[in-house]
Formats: sequence, C-alpha cells, structure tokens
Amino acid sequence: VPYPAVAERPPRTLTAAEERAFMAEVERASAEVELLVRLLRRTGLRVGEIVGHHREGRLPGLRIADVDLERRLLMVEGKGGRTLPALLDERSCGLLRKRLRRLRDQRPGAPVFQRPSGKARGVRWARGVIRRLGERAGIQRRITPHMMRHTFATGLLEAGANLRAVQRLLRHKKLETTLVYTDYINSDALRHEFERHGR
Repeated sequence: VPYPAVAERPPRTLTAAEERAFMAEVERASAEVELLVRLLRRTGLRVGEIVGHHREGRLPGLRIADVDLERRLLMVEGKGGRTLPALLDERSCGLLRKRLRRLRDQRPGAPVFQRPSGKARGVRWARGVIRRLGERAGIQRRITPHMMRHTFATGLLEAGANLRAVQRLLRHKKLETTLVYTDYINSDALRHEFERHGR
C-alpha cells in the first residue's frame, strides 16, 4: 500500500526584522554566547558540531586543536565521523582568539565550549541560550539553533551563491539535500537573478 504524499516543510529561517532584534540581544550577552551565535549564523555548522552532541553519533564538538586562526578554518567532526573544514569570517576569528586565550592552559583536545567540569557544553545548553535570546528579543515564535543554519543557507542563495558552494559549506553529502533551500528563496532575490541573467 503506497504511503500518502507528505507535504515538505519549508526550512525555518529568521526574517530580517527578527535577525536584527535577535542580534541586538546577542550584543548584550557574554562573549561565549556571542561566539556561539556567530558560529551558528556565519558558518552553517550544526549545533552538535559546535558544542558536542552525545546522542547524535557522539559528536565531540569543537576542540582547541580544531581551530586554525591563521588559515581562518575549523576542522569539524560531523555526521558519520567525517572531518571537514568550515570557513571563518574575521569577527568569528577575533572572538575565537579571545576564547582560546582563556583556555590556553588546557590540552588541545579540550572543548572550546565547556562546562565548569571541563566537559563539552552540549546541545541542550545551546538550545536554551538561543531560545532565551529569542524571547528577550520579543520574537513571537520559538528560535532554535538549526534556524541559524537554515538562515545561513538561504541567505547565501539569495545573495547569488553557487549551489555547489552552498552544498560544500553546509557539508551535505548529496546536492538534493541542498536543493530544498532553492524553493524558498524570496521573490526579490529571484527577480534580481532573472534580470541579471535572463537577458
């Protein structure tokens, strides 16, 4: 018996107004919280890849040794045990540099985001941080870390980024996984691309 077709849910992203309100709250937060949000929003990393996830294949999260500030790279252990690079912008590098100064006496395998015990913070902590920031920003719906990844992807595509480049930045194995974002690019971005290439 064939299963009925299930409507695909669009990726949940932040609107421009929500992002402005959210980032205004981030600027009032601690340096650790700012770094977390910056990495979520500007690298497209999954939250577990940043802070560790014990259930999802035991992702360790970012470790001190994973950070290469000279090349502006993170070596990220993701799904399936694959280690792939993630690119860093200048602001994230500055925040990471300060964070690593605070952790300079720790071993290279120590987590960048850690509890007082020295263990990785974990996804539950990150979800709570993002939810509280959204509430303080007055956003009416619940904000999650994964929305940052979706916002990163759609923002790149709306700015005209190459689909293959977005696939690599998101570390998707299959292009089909990335293609879902193309259905939700806003009409202004589509108009711009049409006028730029449709002559």
